[in-house]
Amino acid sequence: MAQESPLILVVDDQPKNLQLVAAVLKSTYRLLIADSAEKAIRAAKEKHPNLILMDVMMPEMSGYEAAALLKADPATKDIPIIFLTAKGDTEDLILGFQSGGVDYILKPFVRQELLKRVETHVKLDIQRREIMEKSAQLNHLNEEKTKLLSVLSHDLRNLIGGNMGLLQILESDFDELTPEEAKEFIGMIASSNTQTFNLMDDLLSWLKSQNKEMRMVPVPILVHPLVDEIVALFNTPLRQKRINVEFECPGGVVITADQNMFETIMRNLFNNAIKFSKSDSVIRLSVAIEPGATHFSVQDFGVGMSADKIDRIWNSAFESEPGTAGERGSGVGLNLCKTYVENLGGRIWVESQLGSGTTFHFTIPDRQSVG
Repeated sequence: MAQESPLILVVDDQPKNLQLVAAVLKSTYRLLIADSAEKAIRAAKEKHPNLILMDVMMPEMSGYEAAALLKADPATKDIPIIFLTAKGDTEDLILGFQSGGVDYILKPFVRQELLKRVETHVKLDIQRREIMEKSAQLNHLNEEKTKLLSVLSHDLRNLIGGNMGLLQILESDFDELTPEEAKEFIGMIASSNTQTFNLMDDLLSWLKSQNKEMRMVPVPILVHPLVDEIVALFNTPLRQKRINVEFECPGGVVITADQNMFETIMRNLFNNAIKFSKSDSVIRLSVAIEPGATHFSVQDFGVGMSADKIDRIWNSAFESEPGTAGERGSGVGLNLCKTYVENLGGRIWVESQLGSGTTFHFTIPDRQSVG
């Protein structure tokens, strides 16, 4: 998609002057035309042009007065203004700069001078906007990193604290514990360690994605055994909630994708299904071959989501709700899933009904479909 050319607002109460300026600029720039200062102010607020060419002598409100009003408004204060004036004495030029102008062009103007001065100030405005956008992105990333550190410290404290408590019980009461009880404690510790590792892995992956440090290495992946391995990571929470897993996958299905990304997607969606499933329920995993893609779905029959929650789900990093057994999470997992699926050229969506469960779907396109 071609980038739009810069937008210039031309303000003059004389139609002939508007026509002359438009004839010079229309082949290079998009133009807004205003024949009064009042109309110019409204247009500037609505369209945010890259530059305003402002006539000075206009009835009802002069260009200087209009410029002063634009500069006093936070929404328009950064738009550069060049005055078009027949007055070239020092006093008028000083007044123009004091009212917020960045430059002036004397009437009758010289074509090349108009083009060059417009080009200079348009470039400066584009650079200013790029800097402001980058600054906003950096501020947002810093805010997200602050949230990340808060989430990380809270969740790691809980996970490590839980492990410490279990280890203390094992150490102090080991002789009184039955082999089955000791095995259960060890399983809980192993599950907690897995959660800790996955939390760290997700947060580090999120940081890389925010800093544009992602590297994708597509390889052939045999789906069924890899998904079996991912499910096995969650044996303890599955057992604790008495959740059965149903897995439907045609034999020999192979996709071409970055293995780390694919594993992260499946792990987070499966973990999310466990987290919000009720005890004594089922999670269904399915894989289907479609024209040009492989379709994956992860279905639970848990608490479900409201329509409002579905609308917010992909952008709610660090705002995770507790699971049905009080499970905590960073909230970054689903954000990562969306990023990774899109990086792999697929799409991801969710179907859910409050109280009835949730199904996450995603596709991985055939390698030749990615291009």
